[in-house]
Amino acid sequence: MPLGYTKIEYIEGDGNQYIDTGYFFNNIATETLTLDFMRTASSTGSMLYGTRTAYKNNGYAVQFTNAGATYIQWGDKDTGLGSTAAGALNTRYTAIRMGAYYSFNGADYTVTDAVTPTQNYPLYLFCVNNGGIAGTVSAMRIYSVVITDSNNAVKFNAIPCKNSSNVIGLYDTVSGTFMENKGTGSFTAGSEVQDDIVIYTDGTVETVNVHTKNLFSSIPYKTGYYIDVSGNEVESTQYQEEYIIRQAIVQPSTTYTVSVVGAVSGYTQCIHAYDKDGNRISQITML
Repeated sequence: MPLGYTKIEYIEGDGNQYIDTGYFFNNIATETLTLDFMRTASSTGSMLYGTRTAYKNNGYAVQFTNAGATYIQWGDKDTGLGSTAAGALNTRYTAIRMGAYYSFNGADYTVTDAVTPTQNYPLYLFCVNNGGIAGTVSAMRIYSVVITDSNNAVKFNAIPCKNSSNVIGLYDTVSGTFMENKGTGSFTAGSEVQDDIVIYTDGTVETVNVHTKNLFSSIPYKTGYYIDVSGNEVESTQYQEEYIIRQAIVQPSTTYTVSVVGAVSGYTQCIHAYDKDGNRISQITML
């Protein structure tokens, strides 16, 4: 997460909160949406997510009913999947959607003989965007939302978080956009989550650049400055100067001890990790 944001386990709505992602599919038929979620209450026609011009008009949505049925909206169709696709309340699930195809709780479903929709309105979460109006808002938790294209490139990656003002929402790491509640009331936050400093790619160890406070007692702090990822010295009232260790190798399942010396009262001591593209992926405060 970027500075100023705190990752949390989930965001939870009580049926009055929703998210406008601002997202338009480049190819609505071939992009895959993966939702990690939990329904916390049953309500008539509650939607997980969606966008449509009107009912059975350019539809892309998933709907649960209080009778335990599930409906997949695709184009001009609203297809019932029955209770086997509904799952249970207060149980965490992952639902995968690619166009007319839907996978949930170990079963796969397909909407047939439907007209591929044209998306005219941005995708909403916790409800359906019904011609620009939030419809049938759900009581549920969202743990993550990821959209990938046909080449598995990530196009949207929403992470639950709080900003520096403690506003609860989702942060899209692709666009760098913070999305907060567009409904009434406020989301409930899950527990805070600390980013791991160890980065993996397909199970292998990846080389990362690590920004850190003084790791060596021979290097003094410079109060009121820090070094950014580009190596520029920046004035700060919060941080002492950081020193860059390039290409620090971290091993899986290994604990590292970092000695920080020479701290100045009133300034935060911290460790930052950057991925190989220079994006800050972690901040660990040293107590």
